[in-house]
Amino acid sequence: QAQPLQASHPRLSPRKVTLTLEVQIKVKEAEGYLRTSPFSEHSPHRVSWEELLRGGEHCPKALDIPPCLDSELTEFPLRMRDWLKNVLVTLYERDEDNNLLTEKQKLRVKKIHENEKRLEAGDHPVELLARDFEKNYNMYIFPVHWQFGQLDQHPFDGYLSHTELAPLRAPLIPMEHCTTRFFETCDLDNDKYIALDEWAGCFGIKEKDIDKDLVI
Repeated sequence: QAQPLQASHPRLSPRKVTLTLEVQIKVKEAEGYLRTSPFSEHSPHRVSWEELLRGGEHCPKALDIPPCLDSELTEFPLRMRDWLKNVLVTLYERDEDNNLLTEKQKLRVKKIHENEKRLEAGDHPVELLARDFEKNYNMYIFPVHWQFGQLDQHPFDGYLSHTELAPLRAPLIPMEHCTTRFFETCDLDNDKYIALDEWAGCFGIKEKDIDKDLVI
């Protein structure tokens, strides 16, 4: 059984965040990255995974979900982008048996991993994440495309349905009250599906850099 990753992510000092809810995605054992979260463990809306599985009285379904503030919605993609980049770097570092990333993916991530300008995972304020995205924009292009490919599985058709987004919701439980609103803002044509250009645009990727060939 894969050990949980040592999570070091925004708004949370480096510590272990364990996800006990089984989530299946394409890459073998890559569910390990879903054991981390891009959002604070100290969120007032956070529910333990054990209680979530038990369906306890504090399970999100039994709570009145608060509205998602505009400030939280703005923060959402910044933390998600940084988290995705760190997830890929972590998988690259752990991929001793070559079963977490493909060779093509590893070539892409290697450039990010070896870049001296890469912002290390840590407890970063939103302002720093925004500045880093502007300064090191190219580091974020592939992680955003990669996550789209991990979710676009049933079927593999270039669109994300609500069902395909479900695995991504698991690590976002602390921000459950914002996930629906965020994904709705991505669906620009309101067809209930998120295309690659809509997904990438939601994370600030420029139109000229959106490339289906990066979904590998």
